[in-house]
Amino acid sequence: MAEAHCIFDDCVEPVTTSLPLTLKGVRHTLDVCADHAHDIDWGVIAEEELAVQIEGKFGSQGVA
Repeated sequence: MAEAHCIFDDCVEPVTTSLPLTLKGVRHTLDVCADHAHDIDWGVIAEEELAVQIEGKFGSQGVA
């Protein structure tokens, strides 16, 4: 079975954590690598960038 990779485009790092996120009233779970998890936790990655990644992977409805 193939190893799961980070949700972020162009990131080939393995998933190390699943982060819960509520964006525009919709709950999402982001499977991310350690570096991106740290950046999200510290606010380095803007909410707008998270929205782009979510819509790119799950469509405009997101996941519940």
